[in-house]
Amino acid sequence: MGEIWTGLGFNWSIYFMIMIPYLLVGGFALVLYLNYRKHHKT
Repeated sequence: MGEIWTGLGFNWSIYFMIMIPYLLVGGFALVLYLNYRKHHKT
């Protein structure tokens, strides 16, 4: 039973390591976009 949970934990850790760079870049791009939109109202 412990091997199943170990495998699931290992898989989820890989998923999170793959997602983190995309979340960081996406969050930074969102902040830049919102800042641009706020300062360039026409």
